[in-house]
Amino acid sequence: MISGALWDSPIYKFYPNWVEPPNQKAEFAEVTVDMSLYYYFVIGFNFDTSYMMTASPENAVIIWRAGSAKEFIVLRGHEAKVSSAAFSPDGSRIVTASADKTARVWNARTGKQITVLRGHEAPVVSAAFSADGSRIVTASADRTARVWDARTGKQITVLRGHTAAVASAAFSSNGSRIVTASADKTARVWDAKTGKQITVLRGHAAEVLFAAFSSDGLRVVTASADKTARIWSAATAKEIIVLRGHDSAVKSAAFSPDGSRIVTASWDKTARIWNAETGKEVTVLRGHAGAVKSAAFSRDGSRIVTASWDNTARIWNAGTGKEVTVLRGEAEHVASTIPVVSTSTGRKAPRRLTFKEISRLRSIGELDAKAQQREGAERR
Repeated sequence: MISGALWDSPIYKFYPNWVEPPNQKAEFAEVTVDMSLYYYFVIGFNFDTSYMMTASPENAVIIWRAGSAKEFIVLRGHEAKVSSAAFSPDGSRIVTASADKTARVWNARTGKQITVLRGHEAPVVSAAFSADGSRIVTASADRTARVWDARTGKQITVLRGHTAAVASAAFSSNGSRIVTASADKTARVWDAKTGKQITVLRGHAAEVLFAAFSSDGLRVVTASADKTARIWSAATAKEIIVLRGHDSAVKSAAFSPDGSRIVTASWDKTARIWNAETGKEVTVLRGHAGAVKSAAFSRDGSRIVTASWDNTARIWNAGTGKEVTVLRGEAEHVASTIPVVSTSTGRKAPRRLTFKEISRLRSIGELDAKAQQREGAERR
């Protein structure tokens, strides 16, 4: 995943339009210059395990455990800003990516550093586990993606071919292929074992910011600064559909679990749901006051979670497009999202919770109850 820390990393100097929402340059410049204004920001949620991850100005990642408003674990070791963090599929480990040119693997229960992935020659932008948790793929501003043994930290292969910084990298669900997105305006599909390039997805008119496989691995969706998302055949690289409608750069795109829909996130302050077969826009998710950084479906496809520079994450009903819950951060920016489980929701106005309130919840079942209590108090 790509997080908000990108604006404050060297990659910002190369491609400012990747990470800079319209009309906010002055704010970002001030944050970059005066680090006293750099606050904690959220880089991941996992409601399945009731954990939340935030990056701190001390180059650390803080894991907050539901049931306590106090820090659960602090991951210390990086020597520059942390740009992304992701849990392993079984939740036992965390991989972080940093501007210090490394990715690191941690024990999610103890916070102990397990291994350091060294080899990149520029900031590491994102890192992700394979579905079986045995490998990690990293994306870097050094124009490469790399595959690593998640247990030993040994580099397995280097994916070379992009002519500009690599913005994201992800495995297919069976782990046999990897898709990368790059500032060279292409996405590429690779053999995950050999590192051999299989296909090049050409057609975007600007930087490709994100790419992901469908769950069956047959299609790829890409998001670009050219204001479009596109669906491709993963095998032939043929462009199938162009999703047009956003008024600014599209920052991320993801298939629903069944592959029938796509959700996109954009600098235009909206997320949008699309029919993945026809390319028709189904619903526009409006409510954010700032650029939307990322969007993802829940595992059952019934909910969507979005994260924005407006300092909120929001949960939406994927069927109706109605806003269900607003999570208001104490952080400077809400940087990225990971899928959340479905919650039983009411029919009324969106319920507003702070991240501190979320961190105090003992279980996901409390989410609606807590929100309803607050809603009732506000009415009184």
